[in-house]
Amino acid sequence: MENGVYNTTPFPSSEKPRPIRPRKSKPKQETLPLLSDVSGSAAAEEAMALAAALARAATRLLRGGLPPSAAYPALSSRSRLFCNLPADNEPSAPGGVEEPWEEAEAEILRDVEPVVELVKGILHSGRYEDGGLLCPDDEKVIVEKVLAHHPRLEDKIGCGLEAIMVDKHPGFKRSRCLFVVRTNGDLEDFSYRKCLRASIERAYPSHADRFIDKHLEQMLVRPPPK
Repeated sequence: MENGVYNTTPFPSSEKPRPIRPRKSKPKQETLPLLSDVSGSAAAEEAMALAAALARAATRLLRGGLPPSAAYPALSSRSRLFCNLPADNEPSAPGGVEEPWEEAEAEILRDVEPVVELVKGILHSGRYEDGGLLCPDDEKVIVEKVLAHHPRLEDKIGCGLEAIMVDKHPGFKRSRCLFVVRTNGDLEDFSYRKCLRASIERAYPSHADRFIDKHLEQMLVRPPPK
Protein backbone atom coordinates (compact mmCIF):
# COMPACT_ATOMS: atom_id res chain seq x y z
CA MET A 1 0.00 0.00 0.00
CA GLU A 2 1.60 3.25 -1.12
CA ASN A 3 0.09 6.68 -0.32
CA GLY A 4 -3.15 5.08 0.75
CA VAL A 5 -3.45 3.06 -2.44
CA TYR A 6 -3.12 -0.70 -2.55
CA ASN A 7 -0.39 -1.99 -4.81
CA THR A 8 -2.00 -4.48 -7.13
CA THR A 9 1.07 -5.15 -9.21
CA PRO A 10 1.45 -8.92 -9.53
CA PHE A 11 4.54 -10.61 -8.20
CA PRO A 12 7.25 -11.23 -10.74
CA SER A 13 7.34 -14.80 -11.97
CA SER A 14 10.66 -15.31 -10.22
CA GLU A 15 9.17 -14.29 -6.86
CA LYS A 16 6.15 -16.55 -6.54
CA PRO A 17 4.70 -16.76 -3.08
CA ARG A 18 5.58 -19.89 -1.10
CA PRO A 19 2.69 -22.25 -0.64
CA ILE A 20 1.43 -22.55 2.89
CA ARG A 21 1.94 -26.11 4.13
CA PRO A 22 -0.66 -27.46 6.50
CA ARG A 23 0.65 -28.20 9.96
CA LYS A 24 0.93 -31.90 10.69
CA SER A 25 -1.18 -33.03 13.63
CA LYS A 26 0.02 -35.79 15.95
CA PRO A 27 -1.89 -39.04 15.64
CA LYS A 28 -4.34 -39.69 18.39
CA GLN A 29 -3.30 -42.42 20.78
CA GLU A 30 -5.95 -45.03 21.15
CA THR A 31 -6.68 -46.10 24.70
CA LEU A 32 -8.27 -49.34 25.72
CA PRO A 33 -11.74 -48.94 27.12
CA LEU A 34 -12.25 -49.54 30.80
CA LEU A 35 -14.33 -52.48 31.90
CA SER A 36 -16.91 -50.02 33.17
CA ASP A 37 -17.15 -48.49 29.66
CA VAL A 38 -17.83 -51.82 28.01
CA SER A 39 -19.86 -53.51 30.71
CA GLY A 40 -22.29 -55.96 29.24
CA SER A 41 -20.03 -56.79 26.30
CA ALA A 42 -18.55 -60.26 25.78
CA ALA A 43 -15.00 -58.99 26.24
CA ALA A 44 -15.83 -57.45 29.60
CA GLU A 45 -17.54 -60.58 30.83
CA GLU A 46 -14.57 -62.75 29.84
CA ALA A 47 -12.09 -60.38 31.49
CA MET A 48 -14.10 -60.24 34.71
CA ALA A 49 -14.46 -64.03 34.80
CA LEU A 50 -10.70 -64.45 34.32
CA ALA A 51 -9.94 -61.97 37.10
CA ALA A 52 -12.31 -63.77 39.45
CA ALA A 53 -10.74 -67.15 38.65
CA LEU A 54 -7.24 -65.82 39.28
CA ALA A 55 -8.34 -64.32 42.57
CA ARG A 56 -9.85 -67.62 43.69
CA ALA A 57 -6.72 -69.54 42.72
CA ALA A 58 -4.48 -67.10 44.58
CA THR A 59 -6.65 -67.34 47.69
CA ARG A 60 -6.51 -71.12 47.67
CA LEU A 61 -2.75 -71.14 47.27
CA LEU A 62 -2.29 -68.70 50.14
CA ARG A 63 -4.41 -70.92 52.34
CA GLY A 64 -2.12 -73.88 51.81
CA GLY A 65 -2.82 -75.25 48.36
CA LEU A 66 -5.60 -77.25 46.82
CA PRO A 67 -7.46 -79.69 49.04
CA PRO A 68 -6.19 -83.28 48.74
CA SER A 69 -8.39 -85.79 47.00
CA ALA A 70 -9.83 -88.71 48.94
CA ALA A 71 -7.46 -91.64 49.21
CA TYR A 72 -10.10 -94.16 48.18
CA PRO A 73 -12.95 -92.43 46.32
CA ALA A 74 -14.59 -95.69 45.29
CA LEU A 75 -14.91 -96.81 48.89
CA SER A 76 -16.02 -93.51 50.36
CA SER A 77 -19.09 -93.44 48.13
CA ARG A 78 -19.96 -97.13 48.33
CA SER A 79 -19.82 -98.21 51.97
CA ARG A 80 -20.61 -97.08 55.50
CA LEU A 81 -17.13 -98.14 56.64
CA PHE A 82 -14.95 -95.93 54.48
CA CYS A 83 -15.51 -92.43 55.85
CA ASN A 84 -12.19 -92.16 57.69
CA LEU A 85 -9.71 -94.02 55.51
CA PRO A 86 -6.14 -92.75 55.91
CA ALA A 87 -4.53 -90.74 53.12
CA ASP A 88 -0.96 -90.73 54.39
CA ASN A 89 0.36 -93.67 52.35
CA GLU A 90 0.46 -91.85 49.04
CA PRO A 91 3.63 -92.48 46.98
CA SER A 92 6.18 -89.71 46.98
CA ALA A 93 6.07 -87.22 44.13
CA PRO A 94 8.31 -87.88 41.12
CA GLY A 95 11.68 -86.22 41.55
CA GLY A 96 11.57 -86.39 45.34
CA VAL A 97 14.38 -87.72 47.50
CA GLU A 98 14.27 -91.52 47.55
CA GLU A 99 14.20 -93.10 51.00
CA PRO A 100 17.19 -95.39 51.70
CA TRP A 101 16.40 -99.10 51.46
CA GLU A 102 17.14 -99.87 55.12
CA GLU A 103 14.75 -97.18 56.35
CA ALA A 104 12.06 -98.13 53.85
CA GLU A 105 12.41 -101.82 54.72
CA ALA A 106 11.89 -101.17 58.42
CA GLU A 107 8.94 -98.89 57.75
CA ILE A 108 7.19 -101.38 55.46
CA LEU A 109 7.71 -104.15 57.99
CA ARG A 110 6.08 -102.03 60.70
CA ASP A 111 3.12 -101.37 58.41
CA VAL A 112 2.61 -104.78 56.84
CA GLU A 113 3.66 -107.43 59.36
CA PRO A 114 0.85 -106.80 61.90
CA VAL A 115 -1.72 -106.92 59.10
CA VAL A 116 -0.36 -110.21 57.75
CA GLU A 117 -0.39 -111.77 61.22
CA LEU A 118 -3.97 -110.61 61.80
CA VAL A 119 -5.19 -112.08 58.50
CA LYS A 120 -3.47 -115.40 59.13
CA GLY A 121 -4.92 -115.49 62.64
CA ILE A 122 -8.43 -114.85 61.30
CA LEU A 123 -8.14 -117.59 58.68
CA HIS A 124 -6.20 -120.30 60.50
CA SER A 125 -6.28 -119.91 64.28
CA GLY A 126 -9.82 -121.15 64.88
CA ARG A 127 -11.08 -117.79 66.11
CA TYR A 128 -13.80 -117.85 63.45
CA GLU A 129 -15.88 -120.78 62.25
CA ASP A 130 -16.83 -121.22 58.59
CA GLY A 131 -19.39 -118.58 57.71
CA GLY A 132 -18.41 -116.40 60.66
CA LEU A 133 -18.56 -112.62 60.37
CA LEU A 134 -15.60 -110.60 61.60
CA CYS A 135 -15.94 -108.60 64.78
CA PRO A 136 -15.98 -104.79 64.34
CA ASP A 137 -12.29 -104.33 65.26
CA ASP A 138 -11.03 -107.03 62.89
CA GLU A 139 -13.39 -105.88 60.15
CA LYS A 140 -12.11 -102.31 60.36
CA VAL A 141 -8.49 -103.38 59.91
CA ILE A 142 -9.28 -105.78 57.06
CA VAL A 143 -11.34 -103.19 55.24
CA GLU A 144 -8.89 -100.30 55.61
CA LYS A 145 -5.56 -102.12 55.38
CA VAL A 146 -6.43 -104.98 53.02
CA LEU A 147 -9.62 -104.75 50.96
CA ALA A 148 -9.19 -101.03 50.21
CA HIS A 149 -6.13 -101.85 48.06
CA HIS A 150 -7.63 -104.60 45.91
CA PRO A 151 -6.95 -103.94 42.20
CA ARG A 152 -10.62 -104.63 41.38
CA LEU A 153 -12.15 -103.04 44.43
CA GLU A 154 -15.39 -101.81 42.85
CA ASP A 155 -16.08 -105.21 41.31
CA LYS A 156 -15.63 -106.81 44.71
CA ILE A 157 -17.88 -104.54 46.77
CA GLY A 158 -20.52 -104.28 44.04
CA CYS A 159 -23.66 -102.61 45.38
CA GLY A 160 -22.06 -102.00 48.79
CA LEU A 161 -20.23 -103.62 51.69
CA GLU A 162 -22.24 -105.02 54.59
CA ALA A 163 -19.64 -107.20 56.37
CA ILE A 164 -16.55 -109.39 56.02
CA MET A 165 -16.93 -113.15 56.37
CA VAL A 166 -14.59 -116.15 56.69
CA ASP A 167 -15.51 -119.33 54.79
CA LYS A 168 -14.22 -122.14 52.59
CA HIS A 169 -12.54 -121.08 49.38
CA PRO A 170 -14.95 -121.73 46.48
CA GLY A 171 -12.26 -123.46 44.42
CA PHE A 172 -10.14 -125.05 47.16
CA LYS A 173 -12.33 -126.58 49.84
CA ARG A 174 -9.41 -127.31 52.15
CA SER A 175 -8.51 -123.62 52.27
CA ARG A 176 -10.35 -120.69 53.76
CA CYS A 177 -10.51 -117.12 52.52
CA LEU A 178 -12.18 -113.80 53.18
CA PHE A 179 -15.47 -112.81 51.59
CA VAL A 180 -17.22 -109.50 51.02
CA VAL A 181 -20.82 -109.68 52.18
CA ARG A 182 -22.69 -107.20 49.99
CA THR A 183 -25.70 -105.20 51.09
CA ASN A 184 -27.93 -107.37 48.87
CA GLY A 185 -26.66 -110.57 50.52
CA ASP A 186 -24.31 -111.69 47.72
CA LEU A 187 -20.87 -113.04 48.61
CA GLU A 188 -17.61 -112.26 46.78
CA ASP A 189 -14.27 -113.77 47.77
CA PHE A 190 -11.10 -111.66 47.57
CA SER A 191 -7.38 -112.39 47.80
CA TYR A 192 -5.64 -110.69 50.68
CA ARG A 193 -2.31 -111.46 48.97
CA LYS A 194 -3.26 -109.31 45.97
CA CYS A 195 -4.40 -106.56 48.32
CA LEU A 196 -1.14 -106.53 50.30
CA ARG A 197 1.00 -106.54 47.18
CA ALA A 198 -0.96 -103.64 45.70
CA SER A 199 -0.76 -101.73 48.98
CA ILE A 200 3.05 -102.01 49.11
CA GLU A 201 3.44 -101.14 45.42
CA ARG A 202 1.29 -98.05 45.86
CA ALA A 203 2.92 -96.73 49.03
CA TYR A 204 6.55 -97.70 48.30
CA PRO A 205 6.99 -97.87 44.51
CA SER A 206 10.80 -97.64 44.66
CA HIS A 207 11.22 -100.54 47.09
CA ALA A 208 8.10 -102.67 46.54
CA ASP A 209 9.61 -105.41 44.36
CA ARG A 210 12.61 -105.89 46.62
CA PHE A 211 10.47 -106.02 49.76
CA ILE A 212 7.92 -108.41 48.28
CA ASP A 213 10.64 -110.83 47.13
CA LYS A 214 12.55 -110.65 50.40
CA HIS A 215 9.79 -110.51 53.02
CA LEU A 216 6.18 -110.77 51.91
CA GLU A 217 6.21 -114.30 50.53
CA GLN A 218 8.03 -115.56 53.64
CA MET A 219 5.52 -113.81 55.91
CA LEU A 220 2.60 -115.35 54.06
CA VAL A 221 3.86 -118.94 54.35
CA ARG A 222 5.05 -118.62 57.95
CA PRO A 223 2.84 -120.59 60.42
CA PRO A 224 0.10 -118.43 61.92
CA PRO A 225 0.23 -117.31 65.55
CA LYS A 226 -1.30 -119.74 68.07
